[in-house]
Amino acid sequence: MDIELIRTFVEVHRTRHFARASEHLCVTQAAVSARIKQLEGLLGQPLFTRERNNIQLTLAGHQLLPHAEAMLASWSRAMLATRHSGTADALVALGCVPSLREIYLDNWLIDLHRIDAAPRARLQVESLGSLEIVRRIRDRSLDLGIVYEPPQAPDLSHIKLTDFELLLVTTAKNLHSDNETSNYILVDWGTSFIAAQEADPEAATNLWLKTDSPMSAYQLLLSHGGSTYLASPMLTRDLAEQRIHVVKNAPVFQRSVYIVGLADTFEGKPAALIERLQQVVMRHRNA
Repeated sequence: MDIELIRTFVEVHRTRHFARASEHLCVTQAAVSARIKQLEGLLGQPLFTRERNNIQLTLAGHQLLPHAEAMLASWSRAMLATRHSGTADALVALGCVPSLREIYLDNWLIDLHRIDAAPRARLQVESLGSLEIVRRIRDRSLDLGIVYEPPQAPDLSHIKLTDFELLLVTTAKNLHSDNETSNYILVDWGTSFIAAQEADPEAATNLWLKTDSPMSAYQLLLSHGGSTYLASPMLTRDLAEQRIHVVKNAPVFQRSVYIVGLADTFEGKPAALIERLQQVVMRHRNA
């Protein structure tokens, strides 16, 4: 099957618009329509309902989508691997939940580059949800994932990298947890944290915004006020300079960071990367 048919299907789904999809793919709108029609002909099912300004996936489209995304990821990885097949470097595909990428992974990778003068692996890094990371690890379009809650499954292995605390913070001074906190920003710090927050009546009542980006929550807090849970490593300077304050007597949440992969992955080519990443994490702890 032509990979461009799959790429076009995914792009139309993302943009919900044939014209915008054609712009992103650098082809004509007629070509986009022809590709979708060809793909629907191959599958024998319509993939989109086509109403003006309201393009939606059909049931068949929903069923195809995860397979299409996995095919594109596998193709991208195959292209990178073959492009560098004449070198000794291995390609390692790494997925990370967005919040952990912002507060930890990007800095870890910078330090990894600094200490690794001759990198032994080429990295492909993607920001993904934890369920998507696990699914992609199992279909082998990812080697490793960095998540909060590793699944307890016999085909998967995991190693804890670090721990941190989540603190409820605000720009208001001397705010107590018994006081009403307005403009609450809910950051996705993992499934168990989200479940606890959604079960909290006060958090639900005062919710202003839900985001998977702690840096966005941090910037909004500084510019507009309110309250949000942020990771303790983000707060050292702001707490010392009293730009941000911890809400008194508010619950403190403990979070752990894990690297997860198939059991055989931990013994294969990414094993050296895991070991060096652990060294970087240890240096950050001792800094």
